[in-house]
Amino acid sequence: MNNLSRLALGAAFLGITGAAAAAPAETVLYSFKGSQHRDGSSPQSDLIADANGNLYGTTQTGGKRGGTGSGTVFQLTPTDDPDVWTETVLYDFKNGSDGSGPIGGLLMDAKGELYGTTQNGGAMNDGTVFRLLPPKTAGGSWRESVLYSFCAATNCADGSHPVAGVTLGKKGVLYGTTQFGGTGAFAPNEGTAFQLTPPATKGAAWTETVLHNFCDLLNCADGFEPNEGRLLRTGNGVLYGMTLKSDSAGVIYSLTPSGGGYAQGVLHDFNLSNGEGRAPHAGLVADKAGNLYGTTSTDSGNGCGTVFKFGEGGLQNLYSFCQNADHSDGAIPYAGVILTLGKHGLPSAIYGTTLTGDESTNGGVVFKLTPGTTGNPWNETVLYSFCSQTDCTDGANPRFGPLLELNGAFYGTTPAGGSDTLGTVYKVTE
Repeated sequence: MNNLSRLALGAAFLGITGAAAAAPAETVLYSFKGSQHRDGSSPQSDLIADANGNLYGTTQTGGKRGGTGSGTVFQLTPTDDPDVWTETVLYDFKNGSDGSGPIGGLLMDAKGELYGTTQNGGAMNDGTVFRLLPPKTAGGSWRESVLYSFCAATNCADGSHPVAGVTLGKKGVLYGTTQFGGTGAFAPNEGTAFQLTPPATKGAAWTETVLHNFCDLLNCADGFEPNEGRLLRTGNGVLYGMTLKSDSAGVIYSLTPSGGGYAQGVLHDFNLSNGEGRAPHAGLVADKAGNLYGTTSTDSGNGCGTVFKFGEGGLQNLYSFCQNADHSDGAIPYAGVILTLGKHGLPSAIYGTTLTGDESTNGGVVFKLTPGTTGNPWNETVLYSFCSQTDCTDGANPRFGPLLELNGAFYGTTPAGGSDTLGTVYKVTE
């Protein structure tokens, strides 16, 4: 399931001051327990859902090897009690050729197969793209295969250490980024955008093609170190993404099919001198008019990050965090946003999370932005402040993945907090 799939499901999020937190409407669906239960720990990514409402995600660490484990792929299944879910580990990484340390989210194709990335492990310990095949009979084991191990080329010209999930294109082609590797003309090892093409013959190797080597322009004006957000693919085949860094503070870029390959274009170079944000960690989403929306983790104003819109008129900051003195409106949005589309296919609401927030708990928030009147900023409502419960049993510090909207509720992960401080899967309702 790529970014557009989530947007189609309703999961594709600013006032003068942030609003006070609403009455708690959060439920922890699962708290990871670590080595005792071998269920994984520190889930960082977004969640996806299948047609039956089961949730799927990854944990960066844990598994059968406990605290030293290399991460898991997990499934959460609803029960008769909507607030109680059952966790099943679909795959436990072994810190070998199968991969290690998944951070990026998963995608599911029409056959129910799961695809993802690991930042480490693989043949050269530089990360993998993997696939999980569902069991042929109920109760059977999922089967993992590595589609590609990075740094197979000299000096990692093919890329290394993918941290973002992959995006599905036509005919099963996968698109993604690596944070390092590549052969940028002005500095190598600054990351790549790549394509993985399935083999024409069953069982043969997948083919990796580098679409762009970052830092290919003077002073890395094309950006470097692609961030943790997966690429956004639009109907015309253009890919959109962001980098953490550039000659200034990161870029929004496009990859456009051209002459059998892809041409990279810099759409916007974040500039601290004019009050914009910097260091975007997440991916982008689009409305039906083609405007792009995302977050930056910090900025030159309050230093707490922004939500922005990018379109024909350029970049517009919709909200800057830490407008409240105690930061109760949230701070440092590492994760991306999701949109609820209204009239003319434009957002009627924008939802997201921040890594930190209210200085009394500093656990992060789930927020909602709604349009203000003409010429006025967007209005923010805090739907939930994490670490509101003793010992942060409600979770803390949601990180990379955007929320998943499903049946009128929002679902996500926290890498910290929970009953055993090893992270949670949670639900928030308005």
